[in-house]
Amino acid sequence: MRFVFLAGFAYFVLTVPAACGDNRPAEARFDVWDLSAQTATFSVRSGSAVPLRFVLATLGGQAIPGERIDFAAIPEAGVAGATLSAPSALTDGQGVATVTLHAGLPTVFEVTAQNPHAITSRVMITVFDTQVATISVVPAFEAGFSPPRPVVAISLLQFQNLPCGSLSWASPPASSVPGSPQVVMLGASNPVRVDRGQQTTLLGLARDAGGTVRATGCVDIAAGAVLQGATLEVALPLAAVVLAPAGEYDISAQVLLAKRNIATRVATPWLDLTDCPLDPSQLWLDCAIDALASPAGAALDCVPPELGVLPGVPADQAALVADIAGRRGELAVGSACRPATRADGTSSLDAKLAALFPNPAQSPAVDLDLISGLAAHVLDKFFLTSTLSLEGTGKLDAFRGTHTLQNATFIIGSEPVTTSVLALGIADSQARFVDVTTSGAGLTVGQHGLAVRIGTLARQAFEQSVSERLGLAPGIDVLLAAVFDLASWHPDTDHLTGCDALDALVCTEVGRQPGCMRQACQAGQAALIARTEAGFASADGEGDDLQWGGTVDMSDADGDGIAEALGPGPASSWTAQFRSSGGPVETVDSELSATAR
Repeated sequence: MRFVFLAGFAYFVLTVPAACGDNRPAEARFDVWDLSAQTATFSVRSGSAVPLRFVLATLGGQAIPGERIDFAAIPEAGVAGATLSAPSALTDGQGVATVTLHAGLPTVFEVTAQNPHAITSRVMITVFDTQVATISVVPAFEAGFSPPRPVVAISLLQFQNLPCGSLSWASPPASSVPGSPQVVMLGASNPVRVDRGQQTTLLGLARDAGGTVRATGCVDIAAGAVLQGATLEVALPLAAVVLAPAGEYDISAQVLLAKRNIATRVATPWLDLTDCPLDPSQLWLDCAIDALASPAGAALDCVPPELGVLPGVPADQAALVADIAGRRGELAVGSACRPATRADGTSSLDAKLAALFPNPAQSPAVDLDLISGLAAHVLDKFFLTSTLSLEGTGKLDAFRGTHTLQNATFIIGSEPVTTSVLALGIADSQARFVDVTTSGAGLTVGQHGLAVRIGTLARQAFEQSVSERLGLAPGIDVLLAAVFDLASWHPDTDHLTGCDALDALVCTEVGRQPGCMRQACQAGQAALIARTEAGFASADGEGDDLQWGGTVDMSDADGDGIAEALGPGPASSWTAQFRSSGGPVETVDSELSATAR
């Protein structure tokens, strides 16, 4: 027994005596190394040349340089004029030996590569006389992927000698291949003509109804991979598009608070102004009586107390309260509205007070139903506009956001009225270091807080709208004072309005001296104004009274890979949570849309 060393490897050769009459040496081993062709089949056009590459390596995959590889065409008689550039070649540093095949006439044959220590490697050669072939391309979404919006069209672009790694789906070059781009069907076998002799790249772009690319796929087809007479089926996997967000967006978020507790608290004091036939006179008188029947400094709610002992109220005031109550229409069970007549059929004090107002009604009293309706629905639907600025974090899908409120727009009647968050000087209307991530075509903004003071903003918009409609100076106090100033008392020479008119009527009715109700009316009217203002104030919270965030759909209409728009989509979910001071937290679904700056 002896050792033989080949290219750094040792194996045993066992030498034994030959049998009688047999002088043949022991057979050599052919499976020590691996010899394989880089491409097992080639389709070559007549008259063209193609390099054939064979790799020599150990069974463990280590390249073997400097070894001779012998080439041959089989059968030699059937090569139809094809030639090889050399009968042999040495492997290079990567273990690759290359020989160039020059194709002759159309035919089919094999080229073999041999090394004494490896099994023969073979390449099937098909020589054809035309370079155009038809393949079958089947586009399909990758497993588990469902586009956020339905795909309605798939464009297939074809390139030659531009591999997938050199192409950007967002900005591919113009294709010079005839018939490209080609519209193909998802999940179907689509015939596509290719050049057999060229490296071909197929790039698929799947778009939704708006033209936004939702998925892409790319596949390379090597030159010569399409055999003559054979049908090649090529799968084209389509994966979700990964969009990058723009650096800054202008955002508009729609919020609906109709019939929510926060909107009801704003609406209630305004609806009370007109919900009874004798209003606003009945409510005006209620507020005055509440002030008369309450101790000095007590909080007023415009709800007169039950008759009886009035703690902390002087006896003469308590007696006056009783006298006034006796001249009002009695409330029916379950009703908050007083009738125009008393039990004896005479006119009630509420009806007489209502008669102090002009008939027909004048503005702004005649507008109270409209104005109350506007206030009652001011929070039904509104929009918050803001800016979102993004900074990178070193991760492709993670950003830090700065979210700044700008304006609030309320739909009052049918007219939009905008108020500025910045002009009101609301503190903490900017949130910094907001977590923002992307996934496919979705952008997620982490929950974060902002000070919005929606009641204050809504009140300013309401007052602006009323001022423009009625020609009054802005202010709830101005509006209600203008309403009650329409009440007029002029029995002979005096012409009294507002609380002076109410005082003159009531004091005359109960047989008291003028002035018996003046202060109570003024205090009650101030309480009524404060009550309507408090409805708006109750919608405000403290600190970050708006918490919001969620996921929106990114859109790339121009196909540059940058999302120039954000908006609602099937997978979108944007939530706004208002933390007001007057009631429970209100959580509502909101729609957000944005455009890149």
